[in-house]
Amino acid sequence: NIVAGTQRNSATYKKRLDKHKAISKKYGNLAGVSGHSLGGNISDYVARETGAKAQVFNTGRGVDGEALADKALCMLPKGMGRPAYCNKITRHRISGDPLSVADKFISYGKTKTYSNPSSIAKAHSLDNFYK
Repeated sequence: NIVAGTQRNSATYKKRLDKHKAISKKYGNLAGVSGHSLGGNISDYVARETGAKAQVFNTGRGVDGEALADKALCMLPKGMGRPAYCNKITRHRISGDPLSVADKFISYGKTKTYSNPSSIAKAHSLDNFYK
């Protein structure tokens, strides 16, 4: 699904969106989202759909029409149709992470890139963010 960029249509993504909406309804719209890899993609989706803030780590997203449209909309100046979600997502990447490569060119939001403290083979590990 990631290569095709169709993961947003999956039941898993919809289920997580519904859970976030239920939590926001119960406790107020204070809940931010965070995730690594697939969890980061899901958090990106939930943030985009709800306006929640997100911190995502080493996400990888396929290049599809929605991804390209998101990127194009987020390149618009403020006040010219730029969606609010463009500034609510912070992407954290380890340099050399293979899954983040495509995401680097089509993503939106703030991006922080960190040097790779280990090998390329281990660049995707969440461990790299707290060592």
